[in-house]
Amino acid sequence: NPSNKEVQDFQLLRVEEVLKNYDVDGIVLDRCRYDNIYADFSHVTRNAFEDYLAAQGKSLDNFPADAYKIDKNGTLVKGKYYKEWITFRSQTVADFTGRIRELVNSYKEKKNPNLKMAAYVGSWYEVYYQNGVNWASKDFQYNSRLGFPESEIYSAEYNNTSYLKNLDFLMIGTYYKTPKEVNRYITLGNILTCGQCPILGSMSLPDL
Repeated sequence: NPSNKEVQDFQLLRVEEVLKNYDVDGIVLDRCRYDNIYADFSHVTRNAFEDYLAAQGKSLDNFPADAYKIDKNGTLVKGKYYKEWITFRSQTVADFTGRIRELVNSYKEKKNPNLKMAAYVGSWYEVYYQNGVNWASKDFQYNSRLGFPESEIYSAEYNNTSYLKNLDFLMIGTYYKTPKEVNRYITLGNILTCGQCPILGSMSLPDL
C-alpha cells in the first residue's frame, strides 16, 4: 500500500541497500504504483485521505462512497470527492518518488556523480490514473482531441502531482501489435512529457 509510510520506509531501505553495496549506474522504478483502481481502502489510507482533505478544508462523510462505490450492477459510482481521491493517490506516489530522488542524490554525492533515476510505466496514460501515477509533465494541458475517457481529472491540482521532475529518463511500455499503435503511444508520450524528459519506448518484440 503506497499510502502506508512504513511500507515506503521499507522500500527506501531496499533501494539504499542497492545504492550502498553495489556499483550500479542507477535506479529504475517498476510498478511503483497502486495495484489498480480498487486499491486501497484500508484504515491507513482512509486516515491519509482525511488528512489530505482537511488541508483543503474538506471532510469525509461517508467512506469509501465519498470517493466512489460499486453498485449492485458492478458500475463505478463517483462520489463527491472522486477527483480529490484520484489526485490524492497520485500525490502519494509522487511524494514517494521524491523521497527516492533525495536518496539517489545523496549517493550521487557519496559515490557516483553520474547516478541516474528512471521509471518504467505503462504508455496507456489515459487510464494510468487508476494506478495513482501521473508521469506527464506538470505543464501538460489536456486537449479534447486526445479523447481521454476521464478528461475532468486533468486539473491544475492533478498536474501538480507529476513525478517527472524526479526522473532522469522515462521508459514507457508500448506493448502493441502494430507499428502504428507503437508510434501512437510514443507520440502521446512526447506530448504528455512536453519534451522535458528523455523517453524510451519499450516494445514487446513477440507482439510485433
